[in-house]
Amino acid sequence: MILRLLLLAFALSGLLGCADYRPLYGQNDTGHSVSVDLAGIAVEEQTTRVGQVVRNDLLSGLGANPTARYSLRLTPVEKIIPISSFSNELPSRYRYNVVVAYSLVNLATGKTITSGKSFSNVSYDNIAQQPVSSLAAMNNAIDRAAHEVAQDLRQRIAATLFIAK
Repeated sequence: MILRLLLLAFALSGLLGCADYRPLYGQNDTGHSVSVDLAGIAVEEQTTRVGQVVRNDLLSGLGANPTARYSLRLTPVEKIIPISSFSNELPSRYRYNVVVAYSLVNLATGKTITSGKSFSNVSYDNIAQQPVSSLAAMNNAIDRAAHEVAQDLRQRIAATLFIAK
């Protein structure tokens, strides 16, 4: 009997830590949802391919709201790093690295809400006799890296807006 009570007390004590748990995209006590704030973010136009892929991915994941309350500024920097080579000619494997500096600005006050950097490293093969395949592999690496960065940015910004409310 005492053993059952101890087990029950132990099980209930684990649930007490979950009392303040709230889903990130759910509504808070006042009925406010982070999804509404995310939809109010305008992502600035980009001039590079990786910047545009990050922007497009963010726009499709944030939602649409005609009246923007926030502006998201992105500054991508990309590098291609040779990793390995099987001969003395061209490297056969590369690492594509992208670092995106970001800042989320409240348009009403002009204050920066959050800023930081997100990065991704992906590798791809260079096939010396197949230049079209090598180009396709590099473009695929850029897309994969951009999607990873966009997902990271979306989660960081959602967490920041969730905590702010």
